Formats: sequence, C-alpha cells, structure tokens
Amino acid sequence: MSEFLKERALKIMDQQGINQNDIQQRVDIIAYGFENSGLWFGIPFISECEVGEPLIALLMEYDEYQLSVMALLSAALHASAEPTIDLHLQTLNNKKNRLIYIDEYGDLIQERWERELNKYYKEKLEAAVMQHFNSNAARFRKTFGLKESSLDYHWILAKSQIPELAVNSIQLYIALKSEPKDDGTPKEIIEKNNGIEYEHHLIGIINSTTKWMAEGTTSSGDQGADIIIQKSGFTGVVQVKDHNTKVGNKAVQEAYAAKKHYKADMAFVVSKAGYTNSAWELSESTGVKILSEHDFIEFLS
Repeated sequence: MSEFLKERALKIMDQQGINQNDIQQRVDIIAYGFENSGLWFGIPFISECEVGEPLIALLMEYDEYQLSVMALLSAALHASAEPTIDLHLQTLNNKKNRLIYIDEYGDLIQERWERELNKYYKEKLEAAVMQHFNSNAARFRKTFGLKESSLDYHWILAKSQIPELAVNSIQLYIALKSEPKDDGTPKEIIEKNNGIEYEHHLIGIINSTTKWMAEGTTSSGDQGADIIIQKSGFTGVVQVKDHNTKVGNKAVQEAYAAKKHYKADMAFVVSKAGYTNSAWELSESTGVKILSEHDFIEFLS
C-alpha cells in the first residue's frame, strides 16, 4: 500500500510542482490510515471524489497534523465504534427515516437527525473512541516524526476537529452500510415491501408518541387508506407513500376517496419525498392534508 501511494503521490506532486522530499511523511501517514481503519479513512471523501488518484490528490492537500488526526481517528472508529454502530444499525436507520424529511418547499431537512447523531456519538461512542485515539497518539507521533508534545499548537488545532469529523464519518458509514443490495428481486416487490414496512413504522410512531390509535388496513381492498387513525370519536384515513420521487395527484385522489368510503373526518397523505405542484393544488380543493412524516406527527401531537 505504501509503495502504491508513494508512486501515485509522486506523480501528483510532480504535476503540481511540489518538492518530492516534502511528501514522504504524508504518504506514510495516509498508508497507515488505509491499512488500519477499514472503510473509515476514505469515508469523508467519498462524496468529493472517486477512489484512486483523485482521492490521493485530495488527501495530499492536508498537512501532516490533519492527516495524523484523521488516520488515528479512523483507526479508533474502526476498532471501537464500528461494532456498536453495527449492533444499533437498524435503530439508527429507523431514527434517520423518522427525523429526516422534505418540507413543503422541497428542501431536505435533517437538523433533527444531525442532533440525534451528535447525541449518539457523545453518549455511546466518544469515550471508547478517544481512549483508543489517545492510547496510540504518542507512539504514532514518534513513529511519523511529529513533535512529541501534545501541547503543540498544530496538534491541538487538528484535534479540535475530532467531534465533527467523527460524526460526519459515522453518518456516511451508516449510509454505506444501509445501501440496499441487488439480489434480483423485482423493483415492484421491493417497493411494495418497503411500503408495508413504512406503514408499520408509522403506525408504531403514532401509537407510541401521540394520543391517536392507529391500525393498518388489509393490503387488498383498502379503498385508498393504508392506516386508520382514531381519537375521541374522530376518524382519519392515511395514504402512505414511501417513494424516492415527489408524490402526485393519484395519492390525493385515493385519500379523498378513502375519506368518503370510511366516512372519516379527515384524510392525509404522508410522503418522504414531497409533492408535485398539482398534488398541492388538489390538496387545497379537496381538503386532503399532504404532509411529511415529521409534520404529520406534529399535527397529531
């Protein structure tokens, strides 16, 4: 790994006109990061470039202190945080799906998920991660020719970025571990199963966090309602859409028809991905409320 990195780093530095004698230390630190941290060392850069020379070029832009902190932190996350995150992965994804939503303006809102992730890191991971980091830091600095004093200004400045780096890396790790694998299942079946899972998720949230009682309808013959909600003599019908694209008129029409069929007082459409302009217009004329999960639960609370 070190020779591979050195060869490409030398090529990049030559193209950029940088003295080759200045790069060996950074090359060695980068090699340590890749060799001791599994996926973690490259995670923060996945969205910025492709793996290969562009990734190495990006890493070489950091100084030896920044690279050292990233390498040590990545190794600590791999050793101390990864098993815990893997254990909690389903719970974390459930929270992520609940806390991230698209508002009525089409903007992705994820502040609540970011707060939750910061809390999770502080309460569940930080102590073990920093214990691993600190126990290896002195030997690492000596090995790679950095000043051995932990009071060195450059070292302190680089370490101050650890909480943000850790949380960003954890967020990307969760996303990578949660990517669906193509096992040959037809898209229609995947979407149907995802929709049923989302209905069950939403029913659980309603029953556990609001005063409404929610139950699912049968998968066939539901007449446009996926969930029925009731409280104090009031009834609502809910059409649930677990789609990656904006929901259109059809869902609003189905919810409106379900309201008539079930003689309900209110009708809702709940979507993760927002709504088209025509859906908003039909919502205004029919009285069907079209909401994100966040706004729907807020409405019921």
